[in-house]
Amino acid sequence: MAASTVAFLTAGLVASALPAFAITPDRTGTLTAATPFMWTGPAASGAVDPTDYAGTPCGKSFGDYCDVTLLNVDIPATFWDQRTGGVRVGLRPSLNPSSFFGLYVYRSDAAGLRGPQVAAAGPDFPTTLGVVIPNASGYYLVQVVYHLVTNDSYAAEASAFTRSRFPPRVDDPPGLQEHLASNVASGFRSHSEPHIAQSPTNPDILVAGSKFYNRDPDSLAEYNFKIGTMVSFDGGITWADLGQLAVCPPEQAPPSSWPNNSCYPDEDPAKGGNGSEDVDDPGVDDPYDPRGSGDVGEEYTTSDVWVQFDDEGNAYAMVLDAPNFAGGMGWGMTMHIWESVAPQDLLAGKTWGPRIPINKYDGASQIFLLDDKNTFAVNNAGPDGDGQTGIMVACWTQDVIVVFVPKQQIVCERSTDGGKTWPDAPLPISGIQPLTIGVDVRGDPISPNTFYAIWSNYVAGVVGAPEEMSTSRSIDGGLTWSPPLPAVAFEPIPRQFPGQEFRNLSIPILATGPNAKLYAVYAEYRPAPKPRDEDG
Repeated sequence: MAASTVAFLTAGLVASALPAFAITPDRTGTLTAATPFMWTGPAASGAVDPTDYAGTPCGKSFGDYCDVTLLNVDIPATFWDQRTGGVRVGLRPSLNPSSFFGLYVYRSDAAGLRGPQVAAAGPDFPTTLGVVIPNASGYYLVQVVYHLVTNDSYAAEASAFTRSRFPPRVDDPPGLQEHLASNVASGFRSHSEPHIAQSPTNPDILVAGSKFYNRDPDSLAEYNFKIGTMVSFDGGITWADLGQLAVCPPEQAPPSSWPNNSCYPDEDPAKGGNGSEDVDDPGVDDPYDPRGSGDVGEEYTTSDVWVQFDDEGNAYAMVLDAPNFAGGMGWGMTMHIWESVAPQDLLAGKTWGPRIPINKYDGASQIFLLDDKNTFAVNNAGPDGDGQTGIMVACWTQDVIVVFVPKQQIVCERSTDGGKTWPDAPLPISGIQPLTIGVDVRGDPISPNTFYAIWSNYVAGVVGAPEEMSTSRSIDGGLTWSPPLPAVAFEPIPRQFPGQEFRNLSIPILATGPNAKLYAVYAEYRPAPKPRDEDG
């Protein structure tokens, strides 16, 4: 998924049909283009349902606690005619980094009449929450919701940022020509989190995958995303977009078959989904999809694709698999196989095979954290093309609840038959941590039974709080792993950079070299070398 480990996250501009009504703010504040507004929320406790929050309730009791700020953005609309930018609103917990807050921003007027929702982020944990209001001008209501908070407050800031509308072109030295891999005419939008792999037996063959949002007009607002794949047979110069991974007619994968379906139900862009945001509740003035409901494909989410080849020319794609996540089936792990990748496979329509569960949840619920950031490795030590596929190891971050407190751990499973079966239970290799994520696993290029793993023990990008990379090794094909060892301590990148809306994490990538040498690459936050040089 996106780098967040939080189950219910909607960040960015969203649409809302909530009826306008007046709210008495707890405070008011004004910011200008040069002067930010900062405030501190009250120390309080709250447990507002994180699974269905659309701005109400908003009160002062334990079950609906929220804190409201009426923000006057004293910047004329004409200010943005020659600039690009907006206002960033951010907050962080004051005492306990495990506090779940939500941040919701609405249009308003000077009297506090709440209008449409314009931005939202939450609930998130533990982090510096932030949203951006592009070209902001006038009044806004900022609601901070205490989703899972025990006697904690928060610190918040609203500030304007601008950039040149016409940044300079930098063409010296010239870069390599890029080649578009996805087909924009397919209707899928906002590709992100891509991954690519090259065949060790034919370097001209590449497979790639990415997350994208489905073809519904409301997919971005509702965070409805799928996984698609692409293939190139000429070293990446031209690409064939294969569309959504392993899709099938909905009747071949009805909800009654989840999570034991063999393919993913295709969507119907002419219908809305079956979520609460799509269904019209009689007698209730709430948002709903005017196209109606009933599209079961919209409710099936796949994310976080990871692709790899073995040394026999077969390709593999691992995805994070969430059938009807809001219904409580959790986030499983799934493998797909494309045997003997070749151009003729496109004409025959035989590319990715059926869904092979690595790990699945039959009714288990993941409310606050989720199984996330999956990776896998094929050990390709030994001769190429000998008819033997090496051991495969798949790893990810697993959600763990310890005495009602969400925790995380790194777990791995192995396959000895080319990814066709994964008979073992997930094996923890990290120990239970408050927060750990971003495992990368690699096979040794010489030893067929040796694997290495690296991951980050993190504090969600809070600047000044050090993070640590840990490593572990298996020398018996993933049956057992060595105790985790610290690899490096570093200062992580911020959860969000100034004036940006994208979430960040310092996630490591591992490479193996000859003579058992390991190389790790990760992102670290360093001071900018020049004053006011935001990008360093």
